[in-house]
Amino acid sequence: MQITATDKQQHIDFLRKKIFQTQTKWPHYELLLSDLQELAAQATPGEQVACLERAYIYGGVSLFAAFFNQDDFLAVDCHTESASQRGAYQKSWLEDEPQALKIKAQVTATVANTTLPDNSVNTLIIPNLVHHVRDQDSMFSEFARLLKPGGTGYIFEALIRELHQAPDDYLRYTPWG
Repeated sequence: MQITATDKQQHIDFLRKKIFQTQTKWPHYELLLSDLQELAAQATPGEQVACLERAYIYGGVSLFAAFFNQDDFLAVDCHTESASQRGAYQKSWLEDEPQALKIKAQVTATVANTTLPDNSVNTLIIPNLVHHVRDQDSMFSEFARLLKPGGTGYIFEALIRELHQAPDDYLRYTPWG
């Protein structure tokens, strides 16, 4: 799939307006969007970029694949403990939205066992996922296992957010703990 600069910008505008509601609800997600654009601009062709995300809630669609070169990007749909009960409950947010690029995640796994090879990822992106994982030790062990030595890890966690997706909403990180 060839993604034009216009397509990419329309997708980012869609994320800004519909998914992250940065003007009305969660302005801090602007940081995620700008950081992803910067990471994509810095990505070296041929180096593996992986994004561990919750694509299942959008019907298996990666929200972040459109930012990167498709040949070097791997979207991993990380299911949480109660994913099967909730299913694709936000899939309708993407339907009938011409601005939304509907790129499916290539791998479905758990965040503690992605099935990807050791040291296989140059850039590992984890957007808005950490607080949905109960077993933090296993999750961070998997992150360390995937990332190549000298690679880049990027984790975005919103501090200000309502409790949501019960029962899979476990923690918030702050500068103090």
